[in-house]
Amino acid sequence: MSDSRHNNLGTLMDNVKGILLIVASMAAFSLEDMFIKRLLDSVSTGQIMVVLGVV
Repeated sequence: MSDSRHNNLGTLMDNVKGILLIVASMAAFSLEDMFIKRLLDSVSTGQIMVVLGVV
């Protein structure tokens, strides 16, 4: 019984880690999108694509 409860807790923690990683990746994508849109006023699209390709 205790072993089953331990496995359920481990699965729950894996799910929470997965959810947090997805939220963090969505936030990072949103920030990148915001910075690119602000840069488009002063930098050409080609330069932005080169920088993104290098990073």
